[in-house]
Amino acid sequence: MEQFIAIVEPALLTKVKKPGEVTFKWPYRLVPGPAGFYTCGMVATDRGRVPREEIWVSAVVANGQVVSTQWSTSNGMLAWDCKRNIRSGNFVVR
Repeated sequence: MEQFIAIVEPALLTKVKKPGEVTFKWPYRLVPGPAGFYTCGMVATDRGRVPREEIWVSAVVANGQVVSTQWSTSNGMLAWDCKRNIRSGNFVVR
């Protein structure tokens, strides 16, 4: 998981205006998928507070490289999909 985080967070931060103000939380284990391993995480501010709106992120990593990243702020279905995977037991708390 630590390798996943080290690879994914810099890729996610390229989409942020103020990267120093973003903290990611990765509460769920990685899940194998057709393109690589993936999971969903959440975003908090640098002070640990939750943003005004709930922001979800997701990433897929294969062979030590980021295949894709997503933010719920640009993909309206991502939060729904992450929550669905949690409810179904696909994402397990680590």
